[in-house]
Amino acid sequence: MRHLFLILNLLLVNATYAEIYKWIDENGKIRFSDKKPASAQVSIINVKQQNRSTRDEQPIQKILEQKKPLLFRYYNAALKTDPTIEGSVDFIIDIAPSGAVIKAKIISTQINDQKLLKEFLSVIKNVDFGAKDVKNAQVRWSVQFLSM
Repeated sequence: MRHLFLILNLLLVNATYAEIYKWIDENGKIRFSDKKPASAQVSIINVKQQNRSTRDEQPIQKILEQKKPLLFRYYNAALKTDPTIEGSVDFIIDIAPSGAVIKAKIISTQINDQKLLKEFLSVIKNVDFGAKDVKNAQVRWSVQFLSM
């Protein structure tokens, strides 16, 4: 009996239910929402949602480290124009379950070369982290660029 109780608890923890409301609007169109409309007769649809896990940070960091040579190629090209460029670049990267980058932005940097920073963002936005059955992920990543 105790084992059955434990199994049921585990199943309930891994699955939640959401209510979706269905109604016909004043134009005769069928509408769906997770918020109940004030002035309509609705049908409630229960949708089972799986609690997804999160991405492991180690594979994300490994993939980002593999992109460093490309970032440094852009950096070294920019050094030919301005040999004083140096500093760190801190990125925030949002990753979809598909592995695509949803959004990438630079949150801080000492580098003032806007063209170079756009090239860095272009590299990051095109990274494919691989599809996983996980929630959206957000990671912070920093790279240090020093001129020689």
